[in-house]
Amino acid sequence: MAQPEPVRLGLYYPFIQFRSESWLKLAALYWDRIGRIVPPGYILQDSDTVRRLQDELGFITNLTPSGSQIDSVSREFLELLAERGPELADLYGMQGTALTGPEPISQSWPPPGSNVAPPFGGPQWHVPVDPSLVPGADPRLSYIYASGKMTPQLESALIDAGLGVPVLAHGLIGMHPQLAFVYMHALASKMASSVMCPLTDDDFDHVAAGCAVDRIATALIDFRTSQQAPDGDAESPSLEFAMLALRSVIPEDISSLPVQKIIEIRRHHVEELVAFQQAIQTITNSIPEAASVNSEAGAMYLQALYEKTLEPELRRLKSSLNRSGIDSVFGAMSVKVQAPQLITSGAAIFGIGALHLNPVMMGAGAAVMCFIPRFRRQRAEAQRLRAESPAAYLLRLEEELTPASLASDVAARARRLMAA
Repeated sequence: MAQPEPVRLGLYYPFIQFRSESWLKLAALYWDRIGRIVPPGYILQDSDTVRRLQDELGFITNLTPSGSQIDSVSREFLELLAERGPELADLYGMQGTALTGPEPISQSWPPPGSNVAPPFGGPQWHVPVDPSLVPGADPRLSYIYASGKMTPQLESALIDAGLGVPVLAHGLIGMHPQLAFVYMHALASKMASSVMCPLTDDDFDHVAAGCAVDRIATALIDFRTSQQAPDGDAESPSLEFAMLALRSVIPEDISSLPVQKIIEIRRHHVEELVAFQQAIQTITNSIPEAASVNSEAGAMYLQALYEKTLEPELRRLKSSLNRSGIDSVFGAMSVKVQAPQLITSGAAIFGIGALHLNPVMMGAGAAVMCFIPRFRRQRAEAQRLRAESPAAYLLRLEEELTPASLASDVAARARRLMAA
């Protein structure tokens, strides 16, 4: 028995509710499943897209942090507070006025309504603002459901250190966005272990910025002196490459795509998705470490890598399908049989109203019948070509999801019919 293909699972953070349906739809085109961190007692307010992906496809799973996971991450933060509390307070402290003061206390605070962490001169994270802030909450803060995501000891220590503001009526604690983000990334990393990959919808992309639990200090304090960026996920280059490939063939406005289309693709073309995932892993295994560290150089490298690997594979597959005779079969049929006759003779082929067709129509039907063996051979050839190509999934997405002209739409429909 062949070695099974690795299962690709993601864990969404830092929020409970998905902020972007575009991001979620893109994720559903690549990941096998994703989880999200939902504390006990939280009432979800999901969109129709989220509900359908969860109920019909089983794509989304709600996960609750275990007591040991919460204890472990909270303990790391408590130790950091004990050792370097004043430094944390200088960078992330609210000095008691975060919810009432008209202006940020420190230049390190983002302006009201901002969703970008301030420039500290070190590694940066785009920190999203929770779109469902409770009444009276400060948009400069990020809020965590403390009772289901951290220990009471850590919650109290953060408040006592001026690093957190409680919202008792809702069980929340408000924190500096960067502090909250790093905490949630550490919790997500602990929950994910080696089975899942932490995912965030920041910048409509996979950005596993932050730190592993053992590098919290580096992420929050030592970035000013450290020459090494915080650890991201080990699979980040391969995921970025996969997203680049997907975005090259799907509409730019993926939010407008019906979720039903995505569900159908996932249900009926699993083999093509698996082949694509395998190709991504094989191609990206050779990416040098330097390309992962430098984001600009890494982006250039991945783009060039795509142009040398999957992009030409996609062109070859299209060319091979055309050469396999799909267009010639349908072209010959259109020459020999006029459109109205083709429709009626097609009905005769399938036994619909055959007794009522006149001899001319029956002759047209016979002309079509002679193409059936060839059609079957070409269909089998098209299926073989797709099965052997790592770009078949990309072609499938392009055909199914991208608006096309009438001529190209007819050709795409013919390819799909041949390979169905």
